[in-house]
Amino acid sequence: MNIVFLCLYCLLPFCVGVPSGEIISRLKGINIRLLGSGNPGATNINRILGWKYGVFTLLIDVSKSFLTVAYLSGVMYSLFSAHIPNSHISFEFFKCSFAISIVLGNAFSPFFKFTGGKGIATAVGAVIGMAPIVLLIGIPAFIIFLITTEYMSIASISSIISVVCGSLVLRLFYDLHISVFCFSSTVFLVVLWTHRKNLKRLQNGTEPKFSFKKKNPSH
Repeated sequence: MNIVFLCLYCLLPFCVGVPSGEIISRLKGINIRLLGSGNPGATNINRILGWKYGVFTLLIDVSKSFLTVAYLSGVMYSLFSAHIPNSHISFEFFKCSFAISIVLGNAFSPFFKFTGGKGIATAVGAVIGMAPIVLLIGIPAFIIFLITTEYMSIASISSIISVVCGSLVLRLFYDLHISVFCFSSTVFLVVLWTHRKNLKRLQNGTEPKFSFKKKNPSH
């Protein structure tokens, strides 16, 4: 019964995770699904609408995820604990459930036929709300792989892998809560799934390289 109530509470962050790029592109009068890579994430928004819209999309996804995990989870946990005083579900795992839910809501939005973004920006916001220290591992890895390969997909996947490894090391040697490792491991699986087309294009040599330059929407 505790898990059932937890899942009901997690419907809120799941819905909040709606890809902001989808909304921004529609307000601009375009269907981002038909342009570029077809993804509503910040990378494709940058590719089609320009870097300003790409950065705006990134900031919204990161910010709403951070606020949901860092603050909204605390409010909802108070209500959850009041309704189920003997739930035995800690705040750390409740927050972890919220973090996973908002990433899933971004990748599989119920408002867009359970499709969505890649979950990277949303995951970053969630990590900031849970354990920002692991970003000291993830961000350098992202930058290094983006500069050396110029592929956003490789940089994104590599950074998630580094966060998973980093959270495990911090758990084993510095007492980081296990929920952070659970979250990062789950996100790794989600990211692999959402990047499956990118991985296929990388294999075929057709994956576009990252650029801040706006491309023609017809491409």
